[in-house]
Amino acid sequence: MVVSGNWLNEYVDVPKDLPALSERLTLSGTEVERIQVQEVDFDGIVDRVAAAAAEVGAAESKVSLHRVGTFGVLPAEVATPLVMVLNELLQNAVGHAFAPGTAGEVVIDPPEDVVTQFRRRASAAADRERLALAQAGSAAVTRDGVGILVGANLGSVQDARAAH
Repeated sequence: MVVSGNWLNEYVDVPKDLPALSERLTLSGTEVERIQVQEVDFDGIVDRVAAAAAEVGAAESKVSLHRVGTFGVLPAEVATPLVMVLNELLQNAVGHAFAPGTAGEVVIDPPEDVVTQFRRRASAAADRERLALAQAGSAAVTRDGVGILVGANLGSVQDARAAH
């Protein structure tokens, strides 16, 4: 079965990392061939995380956070762990880097080599997605080699309604 992350989010509390999600689905007896990776505007996420970190910073310090460079669009599988690390870094910077009563600035400015690395990862994820879509019409076979009939290949709630 092929499902989208958006479809899963409508019905269950989905773990944010794919290995945990895979384990949860396996334990439930559900075998999922793949999960479609959603791409996200990471710059928008960074801006929201920075604004939230600035709001919860030490009340006695005035710290501004802003992004100068750009990360661009990233697949969720790359963006999720990256934003978790970024959030921790920003929270620590706001909470511990400035003495009480002082002001400061935290600038998020990814160097070009970092942006290039994440764009390569995004491209690789897009390639995997294209390959998966190209194989979507292939015969379904279990891990032990038994062929099965697929009644529907669902990627969204709309797909499920259309297949009904």
